[in-house]
Amino acid sequence: MGKTYPLGLDIPPEEMMKTRVDMAAANVLLKAVLFKYPPQWDWRNVSGKNFLTSVKDQQTCGSCVAFAICAAAEARKKIDSQEAGQNPDLSEWFLFQRGGGSCSTGSQFNPMLSALKNPGTPDEACCPYLGSSTCVDWANRVTKAAGYTILKTAAQAKEWIATKGPVVAGMEVYTDFFDLDSNEIYTQRYGDFAGYHAICLFGFDEVNRCWHLKNSWSKAWGADGCCRIAYDQCGIGSSFYFYGIDLSSSPVPPGPTPTPSVLGTDDIKVTNAGNMTVKLTQMKVAYPLTVSLYKPKDKELGTFSKGELGKVLNAGPVGKGDIVGFKIVTGEGSPRTFYTDGPMNPGKYRYLFTLPYGYRKWNILGELEGRPDHGEFVVEVSIK
Repeated sequence: MGKTYPLGLDIPPEEMMKTRVDMAAANVLLKAVLFKYPPQWDWRNVSGKNFLTSVKDQQTCGSCVAFAICAAAEARKKIDSQEAGQNPDLSEWFLFQRGGGSCSTGSQFNPMLSALKNPGTPDEACCPYLGSSTCVDWANRVTKAAGYTILKTAAQAKEWIATKGPVVAGMEVYTDFFDLDSNEIYTQRYGDFAGYHAICLFGFDEVNRCWHLKNSWSKAWGADGCCRIAYDQCGIGSSFYFYGIDLSSSPVPPGPTPTPSVLGTDDIKVTNAGNMTVKLTQMKVAYPLTVSLYKPKDKELGTFSKGELGKVLNAGPVGKGDIVGFKIVTGEGSPRTFYTDGPMNPGKYRYLFTLPYGYRKWNILGELEGRPDHGEFVVEVSIK
């Protein structure tokens, strides 16, 4: 009891009110949209690999916004490269200063995210936290954002987390949050309002109805610096936007205009050549399902039936850059065909949802009736 930690998210009252109204409207307008995400996600364990970087400590400075943004950007660097073993360490202090931050008053999201776009931020060794100098070649060492996306609903944020990486968010802090020292699911129970804080959300759990949160108060707080926080607590998802960050790619030399791809809504773009297999991992329906490719060339792979969990179908070799589309034909009454390319399906729903979940691996979830639940069937697509 009685612990305190620095905060630092500065949001004027009029902006807070506008955000709440905007998010409430978005939840109504986007209610019919089926965002795709699995029932659970945690970037600390994706096929046994940890794509988060270590928890840091903002110490006595109200620099939480810079720490939350760098936490998301560092994870995104690891995810984009599929190199879980690397440990990018970005300079929060450089970003904080360039984004107009003040240790005493904190900072706001938009100026700090804009600073990540330009000029970006170098590595920690170039500009140490709370230091007084920056390396002379910092411009050659920066990581930049290509842009950032404002996500106005929890469903949008979950889809971004599961398919791209962690998001940045804000929260209200009450004094009982300071006392958290375990991995229990936090709900606000007591204490006074302390202020606003920026955090990084790197996962979620639909079963236990909570977010996975990375903080910047050192590993001494929470469970090694992280915690689980219940949905709809402390204004997360109702009073603060979620922010998804896309990093800049390496410059591409000038060349001929590429031919537009024919990547469908949930088709798979192959990043490395190999042999593709399809394995049944979940099936709630009683009727058989025939699995086929419709691109890059038509090919029937075989049939999955109830009770055949773990059965593997061989799709054969695929090349780097191939766009692979799947179709599922149901054996229920009059057969129905569904495609990973959503617009090809009947009605307004996208019935098959592709989710990357590891290196050269994807899950295809079937929502044959268009329900936003956990899937009537799930197949695992792997390239080795």
